[in-house]
Amino acid sequence: MIHNTIKAYIEKGERCWVAQCIEIDVVTQGETVEEAIKNLREAVSLHLEGEDLSEYNLSPNPSLLREPNLWVQVIGPDQIRVGRPATYMVKFGNIGNALALDCYIIIKFSSGCYFKVNLPSFEQFSQDYLSSDEYSLVVPVPVMPMESSKEFTFYLKTYQLGKVKM
Repeated sequence: MIHNTIKAYIEKGERCWVAQCIEIDVVTQGETVEEAIKNLREAVSLHLEGEDLSEYNLSPNPSLLREPNLWVQVIGPDQIRVGRPATYMVKFGNIGNALALDCYIIIKFSSGCYFKVNLPSFEQFSQDYLSSDEYSLVVPVPVMPMESSKEFTFYLKTYQLGKVKM
């Protein structure tokens, strides 16, 4: 099957953005997402120059498609006092240029914790979709638009001594 696109992932490295193709062995970087994309296009062009594209199952002049690339960051203390609530912020996003559908954010806790969640008022979230058991919080994200980010907070209390594990 001949493909019209070359899929790529772009993610934040320690010092720069790293761009990598899935179907062909090309990796590059840039100080910004835009620079990483520009460098990846150039690297792919140089890599395929003079090659028979049918050997890679590619059509002539394939386009570059960034896959959904999701990230999640939980910000808050790693220890809390028994019976005192701690606030955590969950930031998440999609740095790809394709929609991500039917994703879930799952946060697992050690036993003996109680939590309350303040979901954002984004239309793709609903309290009806929030499900939890005594050890985890599951927040469905039906649609994560391309190149977007969102956040929500939750409050956590523990009734046992020890560290909170997430």
